Amino acid sequence: MLVASTSGCSLGSSSSAATSSRSSSGASTQSTAPRPTASTSNTPLASRMASDLTTMVETRTIGGAITPKSVVTSGHGLAVANNMMYSHSATFYDTRTGTLAATVADDVDLSTFGFPEFPGRTKGAPVEAAWSPDGRYAYVSNYVMSGPNHRDSAQDFCGPENGYVDSFVYRIDTQKSFAVDQVIRVGAVPKYLTVTPDGRTLLVNNWCSWTMSVIDLATGRQVKQIPLPKNPRGMVVLPDSKTAYVAAFSTPNIYRVDLDAGTYTLFAHVGQAARHITMSPDAKFLYVVSSRANHVTKVDRDTGVVLATTPTEREPRTMAISPDGKALYVVDHWANVAQKIRTSDMRVIQTVKTFANPIGVSYDSVTGTVWIANYSGRIQVFDDTSPAAAASSAAPDATN
Repeated sequence: MLVASTSGCSLGSSSSAATSSRSSSGASTQSTAPRPTASTSNTPLASRMASDLTTMVETRTIGGAITPKSVVTSGHGLAVANNMMYSHSATFYDTRTGTLAATVADDVDLSTFGFPEFPGRTKGAPVEAAWSPDGRYAYVSNYVMSGPNHRDSAQDFCGPENGYVDSFVYRIDTQKSFAVDQVIRVGAVPKYLTVTPDGRTLLVNNWCSWTMSVIDLATGRQVKQIPLPKNPRGMVVLPDSKTAYVAAFSTPNIYRVDLDAGTYTLFAHVGQAARHITMSPDAKFLYVVSSRANHVTKVDRDTGVVLATTPTEREPRTMAISPDGKALYVVDHWANVAQKIRTSDMRVIQTVKTFANPIGVSYDSVTGTVWIANYSGRIQVFDDTSPAAAASSAAPDATN
């Protein structure tokens, strides 16, 4: 596995010094040591203004050799962008400075991780990520694998009958040269994944297997797969780590999953192409993006009753929630905008321009910033700690 610096940078920021080392497997590694750039909020989280009273202001654009399908912050000062098969990498950034911390190539020798049937180098296609609670490990799902003994094909509209082979999740240790130090076999075309609140289990939704892989993090092994409806994607887990809620994209529904029993039941009808879910900090409400219905739904988490539906622009994809639970951030893929929604009344209170095809979004609690991944090759960072006021947040021209 190779870790290498890239030409990616924070546009307008200072340069970074490169340092070289060797990974535990002997592979050459190189990462960049970030230097401070334009400041973001250093206000303690508890002292920040309520998020429904603030305005998003763009502070940084990150470019380089990236094609980010998603961006996920750790809550400990790092963000990871997953660049699919178009760039074959996951890129890590310091959320305080916006500078590149490391680029992790997605090629590994699976035989060295206990899979002798796959000798030689295999490439992945990083799509989504989940962080361990302490922010040390990033778990990255790979849409498809390509290399010896892999059939490197998959598609977005698929099912178990297509016979796509299993894929893998990589664990990347951000405290040891950003190396892939563990590989976990899951189902076909894994997409969204999350670590349970107790930190013991990784859940992975397998898009083409129509299953959820349940991974014991103590052993790094899949212990079971739970059958799910068509094309499962987004999910959240209750604080007790026993119940999950899953959005099944090829349905208009979300489902409640009993993780111990390995069963699911219909929970709520929310609209065509249920794609992503987030949950209020007190676990009282679920918020669901329905991509083809072009709306976001607020659902009572106890009863499954739909409390409100908010129209969005064209094809919302992913959503994040502020730590105080008072604001949602939604990216509209074909409208090239992001919208901020006040959760108390589900009204859109701000719309900002993005680059082409925004597809991922994450809130960084360390800095009070919102990170947006644009599939066209840019990450935008918006500060959301200043009082609401008339402000221009159009995306600047960028050529780097």
